[in-house]
Amino acid sequence: MNWLIWAIPLVIIVFLWSLNEFMRGKLTQIVSGILALTIFLLVVVAFVFSGWLFGLGALIGAFVFGALFHYPAGIIASKFIKY
Repeated sequence: MNWLIWAIPLVIIVFLWSLNEFMRGKLTQIVSGILALTIFLLVVVAFVFSGWLFGLGALIGAFVFGALFHYPAGIIASKFIKY
């Protein structure tokens, strides 16, 4: 069950990173860098606390979730930009 410590925040942070790709503004690059660093740290936490197998799953999962969240994040960002 210790994989929930890093798995749920990893999914949320990857979604926010995908959402940030479609946003406009001055701080989007800074936010993207912070979110990417957080994703990297969560993968490291997965390797340290859950073992290499779960760590590898977190690394692959980050890329898979990034691809899965790309389209929904674009739709949500377009609704945010309208406001």
